[in-house]
Amino acid sequence: MSSATRANGARFRVSHLWLPTLAFVAAFAGLEHSRFDVAVTGSFYDPAIRDFPAREGWWAKELVHEYGRALIIGVIIAAAIAWLASRLSPALAPLRRPATYVLAVYAVVNMATFAGQQLTNVQCPWKLAMFGGDRPYVRLLEPRRPRVHAGHCFPGRHSSGGFALFAFYFLWRHSHPSAARAALAGALTLGSVFALAQWMRGAHFPSHDLWSAWLCWMWALALDRVLLRAPRVRDG
Repeated sequence: MSSATRANGARFRVSHLWLPTLAFVAAFAGLEHSRFDVAVTGSFYDPAIRDFPAREGWWAKELVHEYGRALIIGVIIAAAIAWLASRLSPALAPLRRPATYVLAVYAVVNMATFAGQQLTNVQCPWKLAMFGGDRPYVRLLEPRRPRVHAGHCFPGRHSSGGFALFAFYFLWRHSHPSAARAALAGALTLGSVFALAQWMRGAHFPSHDLWSAWLCWMWALALDRVLLRAPRVRDG
């Protein structure tokens, strides 16, 4: 391995692993030790009706949540069709590795967020006493109180569908740099819009979606190493 290759690898690890991780840790520490989470989501709460007005609203629930989920399902279906077509037609064989990568990112992200929601026992804001519910507010790293129903709202699962589009940044990073940058901006934008809609509905706090973004980035990065940058073998 040449010195230039090693230097490029070191720069890649700094820019794609260490700097994002440090930024995530700093942001999470700030959220965990402040009232920012409560202040942001609480700004969408109406004490007069003891609920979040956008909870059943058209923009947040129908357009962003329901149609947004359909959009992500469409991306997954398109990747599955590309993978199947690559198996049926030798001319489309080059699509197999990219399609496998996109499907793997979505599968692993979905499993990771689902497992996190089952294990962390974090409540949705709309379940909390401060927002019209009946459960206490407990931060991620605080001990859970006995005899309180488990929560299943951490990390944010809906926003992860948008943030998992980070996969296309890694997919096009070498072959189409401009498209890769556009994909990165698009994933950040769509994931953030999904997250904002859930804050407005009282479904999540910002910290929930911060974790989603980090998980999506880390899994896309790890699977890039395993599925995209691994040595190619002859397709069977």
